[in-house]
Amino acid sequence: MILVEGQEDVLLYPSIAAQVERSFGGEFFGWGVGGAHNMPKICSVLKDLGFEKVAGILDLDQQGEIGNLLSKFPKYFFACIPAKDIRTKETPVNGQQVVGLLDTNRQLDEQYRVPVIDLIDRINSYLNS
Repeated sequence: MILVEGQEDVLLYPSIAAQVERSFGGEFFGWGVGGAHNMPKICSVLKDLGFEKVAGILDLDQQGEIGNLLSKFPKYFFACIPAKDIRTKETPVNGQQVVGLLDTNRQLDEQYRVPVIDLIDRINSYLNS
């Protein structure tokens, strides 16, 4: 099972994987967890249901949560993408751009190609171990 923050992530991660000629070796959870703050709740439910292999993908701005998640769920895998969001977008508050993995045309920014391949490979290695 692969957990991501939101609905858009569930739709875009397979596209990102295809752009680097990879695929994810697990199923994405529903329509995301409804924000990074819900990741521990969903992990608790999955753990109680007996899921042994769960991978969580967070945005870079949630990097501080990785340690908390690993301490609560040491058998699960958690990692951050190397960008603040999955896609580049303007924030509604100040109109500034948040640079994401994908540009405004939903193409993977070349600077993230190698880190994304590494992330997908690490997730797949964990899920298949």
